[in-house]
Amino acid sequence: MENEKELLGILEVSAFKHYLRFAAENMRYSEVNLQRLLKQFPTATKVLTLEEWQKLGVLPKKKSRALEVLVPRKIVKRDAAHQLLTTEDGERMIETQFVLSPCLFDVSQTNASNKECIPLFNQPECLGTPLRYAKLFVGLRVFSAGKVAIDFLKSETLPDEKQVWVPQGLGAEATIKKILRDLVALEVDTMNEEIRDFEVRAISYALFAHLKLSCEEESFPELALWEKAGKTPSFFEFPLSHLTSLLQQIIQRLDPILEATFDPTVGKNPFERRLMAVQKARRRGQAPPSLEPSDVPTSFEPSENASVQAMNRRIKAGNATRKARSQVAMRKESEQ
Repeated sequence: MENEKELLGILEVSAFKHYLRFAAENMRYSEVNLQRLLKQFPTATKVLTLEEWQKLGVLPKKKSRALEVLVPRKIVKRDAAHQLLTTEDGERMIETQFVLSPCLFDVSQTNASNKECIPLFNQPECLGTPLRYAKLFVGLRVFSAGKVAIDFLKSETLPDEKQVWVPQGLGAEATIKKILRDLVALEVDTMNEEIRDFEVRAISYALFAHLKLSCEEESFPELALWEKAGKTPSFFEFPLSHLTSLLQQIIQRLDPILEATFDPTVGKNPFERRLMAVQKARRRGQAPPSLEPSDVPTSFEPSENASVQAMNRRIKAGNATRKARSQVAMRKESEQ
């Protein structure tokens, strides 16, 4: 009954949208724990343990109450006389039990600002220029494993139902949203067409929110229709659990690709990262951070990889050869 009460609350559209955004930012937790956290702290957005906040240089505010979640605990089984139970091989019998543990704090319970908790590719400025959009297209193609094709379409007929085709002329953000929604549709394998369509739109909404794309136009009319039709919360329980799990799997695959796409420091050494930070600060008119001795490279050779260096050497050698030949030809012409 307790779980049904929780599901009844989430059937309201605004509460369901907040749940989706919360699930997208707290991917380690099951649907049951996500609901439990929102029941304790309805406005929660990002939760971490005390140790995780401390590693970020953040501390909970005074008198902040930790939020409880179910966590697994390994329990050694004993008999009625409290003697250890063992298997036929003499190994201790251990079972996993889930117990409530008050171990999490929401970002609003700490002295951190929301900006500190937003990943680089989640910041709005990352989607503000044509170059950023181009990089995102590249990342989505990697995520889709070749399923995305951007081409002109004259009709609604798709050449291949297992491939995403996007017509040109939609605009950058609309194109990205269509690609994401169609990729999600390829991932959802629910047989019931009504439930499948609902899960696709719910997961897409959470992804749009995760990427800071516009998503408020989604209204989820199914929620009201199901409630009006007398559907019980247990009917909604499986779709909610399934879409939550699939959403988290998609984001876990997508996030590393987006991080590599948007983070200019990926693959750079410490000196290069520090230098880029100085250049960025200067462009913003801020005092640049000082370079630490450990960041200064021991060699002043270019930081390009070996293949690029080899190509540059070949180009220079070719230019020198052509210049020498030209000089010889000019000398012969002058002698004639």
